[in-house]
This record gives sequence, C-alpha cells and structure tokens, in this order.
Amino acid sequence: SFRGEFREAFDSALHLSFLGETQPLASNTLSIQRIKHSGQAVPRIVKAYPAYFAECVSTVIAHVKQRVPEAIVLHRGSLPGVHHWMGATRMAETASEGCVDRDLRYFGLANLHVLAASTYPASSSASPTLTLTALALRLGDRLGEA
Repeated sequence: SFRGEFREAFDSALHLSFLGETQPLASNTLSIQRIKHSGQAVPRIVKAYPAYFAECVSTVIAHVKQRVPEAIVLHRGSLPGVHHWMGATRMAETASEGCVDRDLRYFGLANLHVLAASTYPASSSASPTLTLTALALRLGDRLGEA
C-alpha cells in the first residue's frame, strides 16, 4: 500500500534538523503585528540565519552522504537555538549597540527599566531562569536604594 511504502521510505531516511544560536543581527526583529480583541499581542518575528549557515548545512549533508552513500539524507528544517526570546532589547555599553545599560535602564529614559531575558546580549544552551532571577534581585536592590 501507499502508506506502507511511505512509512518504509520515511523510516529508512536520515532526517536532519539543525539547531543554531540566533545571532544579534540588526535584521532579526521582534515587533507587534496586531492586538487581538482580547488584548493579546500577536508577534511579528523576522529572523534570518547568518550567511554561512547554508554552507554549514550543505557541508554536514555532504559529509553524511560520503560516509553512508546509500542513505537518503533529508534536511527537514532549522530551529532557533533557544525557546526563550533573547536579544530583542539587548543590554549593551551604548545606545548604538543595544537598548538597556548594565543596570537594565533603557537608554535615554531614566525611569524605564526592562527586566526580561530579551536583555541578554546572546543566548546560551543553559536555561535563562537563574540569570534572570539574579538580574531581578540586583534591579530590586537598585530601585530600593533610589
């Protein structure tokens, strides 16, 4: 049957998914597409992989095909490196490099602070929770002093 042939072909193929860290490129943006009647924001995510990413994928596929010539190798897709959005409101030394300073103060607005994983300059393979907790405690202390 068609279903059986499909399952056999699918089960005998090597399916590759590539996981890559999202880089803080100016072309990678997160904005609000629209607001639902419920008040929930619907995000518009624009993300591109670096120019060298396609070459990396091709190199890995060629390597696998060379070592296992009878294999069917399929690139099923690429996934962003984390499931926590980071870098949208980057922490940086200057306003030209990011949105907030090391104290999470928005550049140019003394009374606006951003406490979110989006302030991380880059993502890591570890969960962002402990770092965010430390930033929250530090910001709380700082605001308590004011």
